[in-house]
Amino acid sequence: MNNFRFKLIIILTVASSILVSSCSEYSIRYGSDMTIRDNTPKCAFPNRDYLKNLFLVQPTVGVFIGVSEYGAKAKVFSTPAHSISACLFQSNFFQAAFFHDPQVKEIWIKDSDQEGASKWLRGQFGASYIDKKDVHHTYWLKTIADIRLDLSKPTELGAFRIMNRIPGVKFKGYPFFAENIPMVDSLDTPEVGEYAEVWEKDPINNVIDLVLKSSEQRKEQSLTKPVNRDRMLNAINDAIDEAQKSFIENGRVLLIIYISAHGQIWDDGQPYILPSDAVAKDPTTWIAYSDIIEKTRRFLEGRGQQLNKHAVVFIDSCQKNVSENSILSSVSIRVPQGMTLVQSVSPGQYAWHWTAGSHEEGTIDVEEEKRWGFPKRPPSKLIGGKFERSPLGRMSVLPLSSTCFINDEMPTYLDELRRPVVIVAHQWIEAMKDYADILLEMIPDKQAAGMSQDINVQYGSEIDRNFPIFLMMPKPDDTQVN
Repeated sequence: MNNFRFKLIIILTVASSILVSSCSEYSIRYGSDMTIRDNTPKCAFPNRDYLKNLFLVQPTVGVFIGVSEYGAKAKVFSTPAHSISACLFQSNFFQAAFFHDPQVKEIWIKDSDQEGASKWLRGQFGASYIDKKDVHHTYWLKTIADIRLDLSKPTELGAFRIMNRIPGVKFKGYPFFAENIPMVDSLDTPEVGEYAEVWEKDPINNVIDLVLKSSEQRKEQSLTKPVNRDRMLNAINDAIDEAQKSFIENGRVLLIIYISAHGQIWDDGQPYILPSDAVAKDPTTWIAYSDIIEKTRRFLEGRGQQLNKHAVVFIDSCQKNVSENSILSSVSIRVPQGMTLVQSVSPGQYAWHWTAGSHEEGTIDVEEEKRWGFPKRPPSKLIGGKFERSPLGRMSVLPLSSTCFINDEMPTYLDELRRPVVIVAHQWIEAMKDYADILLEMIPDKQAAGMSQDINVQYGSEIDRNFPIFLMMPKPDDTQVN
């Protein structure tokens, strides 16, 4: 009995000492002297004042594919740039489709009649050609990417910084962090957000889910699915199926396909895209441009009125000839009516990436507070004092040029003209080329190598050239459209 009482006294004494002793609660905050220098063009991201002023003028289906993680057999380097490029290219479409009140009727261009056919051919649209109506199966946008970011590496932290600013990217905690984690928490708290990866939780979701993982969770099996050959082809097939459904329901549709990946020209003169499971020098594991164009052509066949089915295909990849035995030049690609094909390079060229670099300096204060209870483990990696880091993120010039044109022009059109402005295909694409030429001249490695990059555009017909894509609409009190 005495022995039991002795043990009980010891247990109570130890427990009491724990309860009455103070433990440390740590908090981390930045000092007020933090400075950031960033060379990412401001036009890459939308101005918040104009988020709700961009529209699509008809039901639109889009698939945006970025291949970042390659297997060893491909013998090419992995890069976050391809996934970032796909996400960036989708951003204006996401903004135009989903930054509006879902109860408001959709805005689109009226059906052309005999009197208006010449306006379609010349790409001239006035307010009288803008209508509002109830539309079903309106927008379907899907981004396929396999980006996995180790936030302790400067290039991948920079990629995360860019992803953080793209419309359509949604942050999730897995499995127990809250959604939409503020960047300061996810990056500056040691046990949260040390890893980030794309998670396709919902196969029909229009947003890109980027999951933040703790240091322990990053060792678990990846949530990211590889963008292999089968997945790429299935994604394109799914988009075409959705476009066909939309066309049946609404009588018209626009299909957008964008692919960012490594690419090559083989012995047969054909340009190919390399999926994540590509095998070097084995084109049966690649995807030919012609395969994608053929799928699109079949979709456009039997499309009824010429104005009602259209497709714009962007292939953003290199076309370097790497075969030692090649004796053929690149073959010409025929584009069917109803389709526009945009290749980011011409045969034999390299697709350059813009490097968005930033430099950050400041101080981190680690404050310690006393409280009762069990002790909390102190921060393991961040310590107080000054810090300095230079995150880098890379992206293709083509999507950067697209977003810059849209985001730059909206204030000009809406504030100065104060009337609806329709952006047709050739306006969008030619402006994209102009922006690309400016950006390419600012890439030091390209200039040092003395190499060129020429964007190649093919329109299936004059109507495809003048086909309306976007609508910039002033605020309701500034326009006569009801």
